[in-house]
Amino acid sequence: MSTNNTFSLTRFKLLYKQQLLQNSKLLIFGTIGYCGVIMIVVAMATLDNGLRAPEHRIFFPMMSFLAIVFGVLYCGYSFPSLRNKESTISYMTLPASTLEKFTLEFINRILLSILVLPLLFWITYNAGYYFISLIFQSFEFEFFGTAVMQEELKNTMERPKVITMFISIFTLFLVIPFTGAAFFGKQPLIKTLFSVASIVIAYICLIYIAVEPLGLGNYLIDETISLVPTENDEILTFFIVVINITNLTMLTVAYLKLKEKEV
Repeated sequence: MSTNNTFSLTRFKLLYKQQLLQNSKLLIFGTIGYCGVIMIVVAMATLDNGLRAPEHRIFFPMMSFLAIVFGVLYCGYSFPSLRNKESTISYMTLPASTLEKFTLEFINRILLSILVLPLLFWITYNAGYYFISLIFQSFEFEFFGTAVMQEELKNTMERPKVITMFISIFTLFLVIPFTGAAFFGKQPLIKTLFSVASIVIAYICLIYIAVEPLGLGNYLIDETISLVPTENDEILTFFIVVINITNLTMLTVAYLKLKEKEV
């Protein structure tokens, strides 16, 4: 049982080393798989473009898609020791507080995904095109470095709220399966995706019923009394606040659920 509910850096370091040794193979194989998929996508994009490197504008959409997919898969199996009764009891009796265990999973899953997945994509993206240039002499390799990246981001960086919005949405995609993994024992990712899909479908049905059969779509709201933002920057700010509140709420729920299981 946890000794207390405080955070001890000494205990946290010991817990981190222990979990790192146990999950080292998963991290290695996961990294190899992620980089392998990037290599395949780069090769397919090159072949589809007639053995010419596609424009660098595909970098960020490709990176976003693969980072989200692999981030969801990785975070969807957080708290692996909660998958069965025996490992759960062993995990809960570790000499570490609930806060330390939760912080470790948050760092290893969400924070690691946000920081490492884009970096690995950038390295593998350049390495893939470099290897292709070694095989095909006619292929012209152009390193996608910081100068090119800054040029691609130039227009976007003029609106920092867009970057904040993207990071918030990316974090939300990771927090949802992370929270689901704290709730569900077996097959947490599948159950989480099913739950999210059910909630989204239910909301869509409610909105449709409210707008069409009930006729709320024909109701005009005076903009002077409306609390809904209308300007682009206001809309971005509104959604950023809502998404981050959702992230914090779900993380709090995941922590409380972990604490409940310990009790």
